[in-house]
Amino acid sequence: DEITYYTLHEKNNKIEINSNNNYPTMMFNVTEKKDSKEVYDITIDPGHGGMDSGANIDDVTESDLTMQIAEATKETLEDEGFTVKLTRTDGEYTENEVMEEYNENGRAVIPQEVKSKYTISLHFNSNDYESVRGLEVYTANNINYDLANSFVENITNETGIEVSTN
Repeated sequence: DEITYYTLHEKNNKIEINSNNNYPTMMFNVTEKKDSKEVYDITIDPGHGGMDSGANIDDVTESDLTMQIAEATKETLEDEGFTVKLTRTDGEYTENEVMEEYNENGRAVIPQEVKSKYTISLHFNSNDYESVRGLEVYTANNINYDLANSFVENITNETGIEVSTN
């Protein structure tokens, strides 16, 4: 009956589409949304945190690395005019706290709460087998893959990381 979505970035328009009328037509209502705290372009989930440090080597933890990358990525995207939400902030959780996943304000719920158009979850996997390595990108199976392919191309070009065979 009704769909609401938001355009990406500069205009940040709210578009409502519905067929709730007396005619065999659809109605489009486009309004400008100026409150960037209500709608975000991108949510970044720095993997792990709190009690779950993720993979670690010596004193370097996955949760620390993903936070560093998330903060740098957020800054770069905001410089380009995007609105970005992080699912956690540095130091928000102690090593004795468990992060909420699915409850209110949980990391899996935040993208929907802020009407995020894209969600990026950062992880560094660890494995004992040398042959298992490389960049992995997971997406829904019914999308246009241009953005995902752009991420892969840029990351591999800038870092030299190989693409996983998974």
